[in-house]
Amino acid sequence: MNTPSTFSVGPTHVRRGFWVILPRPPAIACATRLLAGCLMAAACVARGSSGSAAFAQNAEAKYSTWSKVEAAPETRAYKENLREGGGLDATLRALLELTALPQLALASNRSTIERTRRRMRELLLTEIADEKAFEDASQVFLDFFGKLARDEDADLLVRINALLLVGELKAKDGKPWPPTAGPLASAARDAKLPSAIRVAATAGLARHAEAARATGEDASKALAADALPAIVAILQEPVEKDTSVELDWLVSRSLSMLPSLGRWAPKEVAATLPQLLAKLLEDPLRSVDVRVRAAAALGAMVVPTSGVNGPQVISAIRSLAISGLEGDDAIAASRRLEQEYIVLLGAPDATVAQPAGPPGLGQPGTPSTLAITEQVGRRAAWRLVTLADAIAPLDGKGGLAVLSTNTGTQATDLAKILRDFGMNLDKIPDKQSLNDAVAAIHAPATGTPRPQAPQRQPKPEEPAAEEPATDPAASPFDSP
Repeated sequence: MNTPSTFSVGPTHVRRGFWVILPRPPAIACATRLLAGCLMAAACVARGSSGSAAFAQNAEAKYSTWSKVEAAPETRAYKENLREGGGLDATLRALLELTALPQLALASNRSTIERTRRRMRELLLTEIADEKAFEDASQVFLDFFGKLARDEDADLLVRINALLLVGELKAKDGKPWPPTAGPLASAARDAKLPSAIRVAATAGLARHAEAARATGEDASKALAADALPAIVAILQEPVEKDTSVELDWLVSRSLSMLPSLGRWAPKEVAATLPQLLAKLLEDPLRSVDVRVRAAAALGAMVVPTSGVNGPQVISAIRSLAISGLEGDDAIAASRRLEQEYIVLLGAPDATVAQPAGPPGLGQPGTPSTLAITEQVGRRAAWRLVTLADAIAPLDGKGGLAVLSTNTGTQATDLAKILRDFGMNLDKIPDKQSLNDAVAAIHAPATGTPRPQAPQRQPKPEEPAAEEPATDPAASPFDSP
């Protein structure tokens, strides 16, 4: 779930309990751990027979595990020297290159590889006093792990963690270390690399984009030189059946970075970006959430002279909103059918107490009353309000309604319907709210009067709703 600076941020209850990949710095750390876990699991499955091959350092390592490196006398000497302001001399550099950093690839550290990765940064970089020594040590990390991430003979799990570590390198001010942006962007766009490694690189690049957005225009402009070519390359990649899920993730993250960086695109790139985003929005081979994000990015970047066909894009947004809602309804119908089938197989004796099941799934042997789960309702709300903001943001700045071809009130009317019924879905995420939204979005196209969202009240135990979050990071179900 994931945030251009131009997008408004809604209430925390919309995101509560969901995995947020790119929102705010505290969430980034947690999300990266979750992302790493998913990537590591995928790597373990994909490793196969070649995965047992370890780095040559395995047989030559001075210490058999990372914990022994932490306790080693030369490690203590390294820390004391650099803590007191010393430089990174040849001896200390050799400790990094030959003893400490190769530990990430050791099979003996595989079960604790995430902790090993984290402790390497904490132990070997965080207490360096001298600025030049810090830069030198960070460069050793970047060179070593950047090379390891591309080593085809290394274990995939190790390669993923190597690139995650590169993305986690920080400057002394706690922000992502600028020299890592280029290597991360290069790996993110490299279609020859395994998808899991590209995902790790993109996660690190997104961390740079988030920090640059918070820092100011100069930081975003500097990052754009490295990041934009990678983002555009990812957006242009064709959909392949075997990698569609991974590509969706990469495209989603790229779209979330684009609005804050796209303004610094070279003229020849800036001239084609709106058409590229419109193509993504209209592409039926893309997932619904990717197309919603494309609309959000397009709405944030479009200007009257962008050369985008306004009515065509508005029509595509209407169709996208309807197809997303109808898809949710079809899934809910299938879920209801499965529940009814389970009940027909034989409900338990009503006179016998049954163990309680997980919340929200109903009692054993009875169909659940939640035809539309709360999470699906929240996601639908996010989609509708995000599309509304793409057309006509509440602050009145930008949006697809500014296009010279969008005359009259058709675009703004659709934006109001999407927002009103999206908020209604967020307040009461059930089948009736979903059906009300579908009917309302259909109405303007059929010439009927613009419908109003019904005045329904949430259940007593539910909090009053605010406007759903509309940033592209907030979708609950877009993460790998």
